[in-house]
Amino acid sequence: MTVNRNYAPNVLMDMLHQEMPLDIGSFDLRGHDMKPALFIIDEVVGFCTPDAGNLAPVTGDPNITAIQNMVKRTDELARQFTAKGYPIWAFRDQHLPDVPEPPYPPHCIIGSGEELLVPELRWLHECDGATVVPKRCISGFVAHQNDLISWMNYQGVTHAVVTGICTDICNTDFVNPLLSARNAQMFPGLQEIVLYTEACATYNLTIDTCQAINLPDTASHPAEPMHYIGLKIMHGRGAHLADDLILA
Repeated sequence: MTVNRNYAPNVLMDMLHQEMPLDIGSFDLRGHDMKPALFIIDEVVGFCTPDAGNLAPVTGDPNITAIQNMVKRTDELARQFTAKGYPIWAFRDQHLPDVPEPPYPPHCIIGSGEELLVPELRWLHECDGATVVPKRCISGFVAHQNDLISWMNYQGVTHAVVTGICTDICNTDFVNPLLSARNAQMFPGLQEIVLYTEACATYNLTIDTCQAINLPDTASHPAEPMHYIGLKIMHGRGAHLADDLILA
């Protein structure tokens, strides 16, 4: 099927900005009674390294720049958190070869290398303040609920800062139940959840690509609007959106 687009490429984003505005700004984490924790979601080879797997960006994809920037900003922020003694929790998407995760094709299979943190973040394995865990479902909260509740309460976390990929999938599926759990007082000390927008990204799959590889048009996933929609959903649920974090 041929898709006719009788509009300029930026029209959809203009409509989203106009009809669903976001409040993005600085967030100050300098309060003496604040204990922030950094959550890094799925910044692994299989999602971030070009041509590394079924769900990795392909060479030439303009979205690669956004993913590379996400990794860079996450690395910078993680080093700032470490320097201040703030805790870090990093998820690694990881799956068994015979356990599918529909609707997605096989990805991040144990032993494939796709399930490894990107090289820029592997120093976290040797960091005393970092906890790196695998997850075998979209939602890191579902995968590790009991451990997360114990860890966050033990650490006395007041602010959860979230980075990673994909904004509208794994990030949303972590943040929204975390917000619900906070409202249910499962985290007595947790006050706010903050999405660091400069260190979040999602994948790009155009309708043209879907047609070229015999996927249905409904599989299309243009990165920029889907990233925006993911932010909107989390923001609407009560998360803060920050393009600047003040730590010092």
